[in-house]
Amino acid sequence: MKKIIALVLSLMMILSLATCALAEDAIRIGFFAPVSSAAAAADGQSAQQSAELAVKLVNENGGINGTPVELVYYDD
Repeated sequence: MKKIIALVLSLMMILSLATCALAEDAIRIGFFAPVSSAAAAADGQSAQQSAELAVKLVNENGGINGTPVELVYYDD
């Protein structure tokens, strides 16, 4: 019985991951850094600009397996 439950759960997980992969139109990469605080804003802004440049270069070269990359960033 435990093997059947494990098999069913495994199949559900695989199908949900496959569905998510098909539904996405971009690969989202999360990024957070301090960009507005007085003490660390320069470092955070520099890191954010570097991440944006990396995403731009990846997208200019066709993305990842043909899928564009999107940077999602938040202020720490």
